Amino acid sequence: MKVIAISAVTAGGKTTVVNELKKRFPKSCALHFDDYSFEGEVHDFHRWVLDGADYNVWNLTPLEEDIVNIKKSGQYDYLLLDYPFAYFHEQIKKYIDVAIFIDTPLDVALARQILRDMGAASGDEIRNNLEMYLRYARIAFVQMHIDILPSSDYVIDGMKSIPDIVDEILSIVNRKQCLVRKIKREDILGICRADNDESEENVHYLTGHVERQARGECTALLAVYEGEIAGYVFIYFNCRWGALKNQNIPGIVDLYVFEKYRRCGIATKLMNEAEKIAKQHGKKVYLDVCLDSSYGPAQVFYAKRGYVPDGNGVYYEDKVCRENMNCVNDDELTLCLVKDLI
Repeated sequence: MKVIAISAVTAGGKTTVVNELKKRFPKSCALHFDDYSFEGEVHDFHRWVLDGADYNVWNLTPLEEDIVNIKKSGQYDYLLLDYPFAYFHEQIKKYIDVAIFIDTPLDVALARQILRDMGAASGDEIRNNLEMYLRYARIAFVQMHIDILPSSDYVIDGMKSIPDIVDEILSIVNRKQCLVRKIKREDILGICRADNDESEENVHYLTGHVERQARGECTALLAVYEGEIAGYVFIYFNCRWGALKNQNIPGIVDLYVFEKYRRCGIATKLMNEAEKIAKQHGKKVYLDVCLDSSYGPAQVFYAKRGYVPDGNGVYYEDKVCRENMNCVNDDELTLCLVKDLI
């Protein structure tokens, strides 16, 4: 049975989408987060965010028990979760096969909520609702965009029509599956072939990472998409390269997805695993991204995952590029991006 989690902010469309998916998926059932009452559930979201936004304060045992019972029953091929946390709750994340975030702009979601829930409300009641939203609720929705959106396997534009969103989810679920595992020495030639570069230099480069993995310096991760090598990334526990090298900070090196496999959620899967590993070795992680236009999609991708500049401007050959310093916009001109691992 495949478990599909659908997340969005309040009035972002997730419940409507789940109900429509249930009609389209054969032998499916659905569980709705809002149908439960949980121990530890948060009421003051403003304070919850200020205290660190710990999703695990919710005791989701009733939901977990229902998931386990449905899986054991063998009656269904698909379980649809109308569920806000994606992979951010320890109790539930191990059951999720695919996490999808419906990205609905906050102003649109707020307008939908008012139209849906306050059709007979007075002007004062609507004003009070808006005041409460600004004071207490909005901060939690912003936090979802910081945490849940970038960690989801797929993000869908919430401004699309419900039928289009449902069709896109059906297409995603029917896609081939991606496995992320450690790179083995015998993978090296296969990676080179997938990269169309079997040069001695490339073999030496990849071999170096695998050897350092064997010495306990890093983890080398490989993405295998339906049996085919699709990409890789390296996470160093005390990174020896880049702007923050040798400062006992985990660093992500050379995230790469081969072109034919891009826009399949593979980079997200690799980064999710890399950040989990980094969290075991430090409270933050960094990476360097080049500045020429070909790296534009990567820059946007990292920003959506919560990476921010380290505040030192750009680097050239791993040194801060001072005012009026001569440099070239090549692979040595980089911006150091850092993410706190809460």
